[in-house]
Amino acid sequence: MTDSRVVDVSIIDQPQSHRFVIIADGTPAGEITYRLRDGRRVVDHVGVDTAFEGQGVGGRATAAMLDLLRASGEMIVPLCPFVHSYIERHPTYGDLVDHELYAEYR
Repeated sequence: MTDSRVVDVSIIDQPQSHRFVIIADGTPAGEITYRLRDGRRVVDHVGVDTAFEGQGVGGRATAAMLDLLRASGEMIVPLCPFVHSYIERHPTYGDLVDHELYAEYR
């Protein structure tokens, strides 16, 4: 039996569409959508195509997005429950959250 788990996950920012395209093993596998507010990325959804569900693609794509935002000095407002939960489970990303702006959405 061969292991069909995804090995490589990356993202491509498409700012004109306000989304990151998730690429898994060279294949489009979903997206992370956002809108911009006050220079922040307000992330509202992570969607992974059913063929890639349960393989850690969403988590690895979220980490890739957060690493990219950290490198560019950007902050995030994690409205998407998946991203919010990911940051809670990985507190090293907590410094990327604009808590004041996030509170305005609650």
